[in-house]
Amino acid sequence: MSKTLSLALYGALVTLTPIAAQATQPGPAIPGGWAPAGVNDPQVRQAAEFAASQLPGGGAVRSVDSASQQVVAGMNYRIELTLADGSRWAVTVYRMLSGQMRLSESARLASATPQAAGSLRLARNGLQVRRAGAAPAAIAFGASRAQVMEALRFRAAPQTGTNRECGAGPVDFLQWQDGVSLLFQHDRFGGWSLSKPNASTNTSTISTTDGIRIGTTLAELRKKRGFRLQRTTLGHEFTVGAISGIVSGTSARARVTDLWAGLSCTFR
Repeated sequence: MSKTLSLALYGALVTLTPIAAQATQPGPAIPGGWAPAGVNDPQVRQAAEFAASQLPGGGAVRSVDSASQQVVAGMNYRIELTLADGSRWAVTVYRMLSGQMRLSESARLASATPQAAGSLRLARNGLQVRRAGAAPAAIAFGASRAQVMEALRFRAAPQTGTNRECGAGPVDFLQWQDGVSLLFQHDRFGGWSLSKPNASTNTSTISTTDGIRIGTTLAELRKKRGFRLQRTTLGHEFTVGAISGIVSGTSARARVTDLWAGLSCTFR
C-alpha cells in the first residue's frame, strides 16, 4: 500500500484558493494508512471541537473543511477547520483507545493570497521555481529547508508534520492543498510527491518539467524518454528517468494518480 507523502497520504504551482467545505465520503479504515473521513462524522466533529478548545483563544468551530483518519492504537484525525473568528487551522488529533484525545499537531493556515507572483514545477532532481520577472531557478535535493521556504515565499503557508514510519527514518513534510508535498530529513530537502488535490477533478495544474501531471494519460507517458511500466504491490507503477508514479491501468486512457521523486515513504 502506498504511503507516498502527499502523498494522498499525508494524503501537490499556482495561486492557491481556499477549498470550500464539502461532505467527503469516508474511506475504509486502513491500519497505518490515511483515508478520507466525513466532515459531518460525529467523531470527526468531536475531535475538531477538542482541537479548537486547545488552540489560542479556545474558539468555537465554524466549519470542518476537510478530514482524514488513520487507524493506529486508537485513531488519528487530520482536520482542516475554520474557527468562529475566521482563522483557519490544520490540526492532528489523536484519540486513544480510552476515548481521551490529544492535540498532536497544529498550524495556522495563512491567507491563500500569494505575496508575489510565481510558479513551481517539479523536477527529477528537485524543483524549478520561477518568480515574477526572474529566470527559472533550480532547487536541488539537498538544499536546506530555509532555502526551499525562501524560494516558495509566493505560496500560501503549508501544513507541516512528521511521518515517523518511513523506512528511511522520520521524515518531515510540507503539504499544500493542491497535492504537492515536500519531504525533508535533518532539515534537508530530500524528495517531493504529487497526488490528486482536494477538489473534484482528475487533473492538476502542477506538472513536472517535462509535462507529467496528475491526469496525464498512459498514451502520453509512453512518449516520454526512459518510460517503463511494471506491476508492483503499489499497482501499475511507472518510471520516467528519476520520476516514479502510479497509473490507474494499462489502457491508453489510464491516468496518472500519483507522482514522486527522491526520498519517499512508499511501502511495498
